[in-house]
Parts: sequence; structure tokens; C-alpha cells
Amino acid sequence: MKWLQALITGVRLAARLARPKNAQARIRTDSFFRRRRLDIQRCADNTIPPPPMQWAACHSSTIERYKATMTCANGHVLTLQGHAIHRDGTVSPSVVCPEKGCPFHEYVRLANWTFGRIT
Repeated sequence: MKWLQALITGVRLAARLARPKNAQARIRTDSFFRRRRLDIQRCADNTIPPPPMQWAACHSSTIERYKATMTCANGHVLTLQGHAIHRDGTVSPSVVCPEKGCPFHEYVRLANWTFGRIT
């Protein structure tokens, strides 16, 4: 039994010595806080509904409530009413297509977002 305890202790010690001193911070910043975002391009003529994988701003009188409209890769129209849009166009939470059977579920950023932060 002592041989097993010595083996486990040796493995733990080797793992601790092999890890860089700043490994904890590097793991935290790289894996916990960064997410891959899909950039959705702005529709040039702001038509609603926009073409697939593009977005259009809602009318200025309703932008605080409905924010923007986008179309998923499969051509389904989505309104970002229940989302927050940050100053850089990052949308949270992730965008899920409400169309039954559509696999679109992405973390998105609205490219060329110029309307500031809207929650």
C-alpha cells in the first residue's frame, strides 16, 4: 500500500513541477473569458428582412425595444428583442434561431454597430 501512496505522491509532485508558474492565469484568461464570436455583416441598404447572415437596425423609434433584426444562415429572420448589444456590437446571450429544426446557435457580433450599448 505504501508503494501506491509513493507513486501517487510522485506523480502529483511531477505534475506540479512541470506546470509553469503563471499557468493558472493563462488558463483563466484564455479559456474562461474569451469566446469565438461570429461576425454578422450589416445590410448595406438596411432592408428588413436582411439577406442571410446580415443584420439591419430597427426603426429609431423602436430600437430600444427590438434592437436589430438578423437572418440566420438558413434564411430565418430573428429579432434581437431579448438580447443586450454592447458598444462593440457583441450580442448577449447567444443567438438561437427559433425556427424548429434550425441548428443555428452562435455567439455573434454585429459588425459596424454604431448605436452604442442597448440592454
